[in-house]
Amino acid sequence: MFYINLKRFIKSPVFLLGTLAYMIILYLMQPVHTATGIEDISNTALSTQTFSFFYFMMISYEFFYQIRRC
Repeated sequence: MFYINLKRFIKSPVFLLGTLAYMIILYLMQPVHTATGIEDISNTALSTQTFSFFYFMMISYEFFYQIRRC
């Protein structure tokens, strides 16, 4: 089942473009300065949490839609 989902992921332009955009935006959201402690690392993770939630929600919706369609 994992390989079937991986093949579906690679063949779909929605998944590939969405993942590429997610990685680029996530990289741009990271602060430029180096982290000096656990506070900076946790603040960075919390600032990208909402964006990651919406990305994974979109990906799971597309997977379930394609599985149900087939």
